This record gives sequence, C-alpha cells and structure tokens, in this order.
Amino acid sequence: MYVRLGSTNHRADAELIEELQRFSRGKGFDEQLLPVLSSEAIDFRAAS
Repeated sequence: MYVRLGSTNHRADAELIEELQRFSRGKGFDEQLLPVLSSEAIDFRAAS
C-alpha cells in the first residue's frame, strides 16, 4: 500500500500505518498505555 505524503507517494510500512491510525483517533505515541509497567517503574524524583 502507498500513501501520499506531501507531493510524493511512499510505501506504507507497519509503523507508518500504526502512526496514521493513531493520528486519525487523535492520539499520540506518548499517550499509549504500557500495561507491562506498574507505577513502581516511574522514577518520581526524576519526574519532578
């Protein structure tokens, strides 16, 4: 599958398709859940 980006066509790989799906839902990559991590994985001292 090809997608139009700007004035050119690009072959759509799996990563690009996922990014376009996120964009269509209004979600960013940094808003995805990581169910394998718990709140203990957060370094709150570094985050503050």
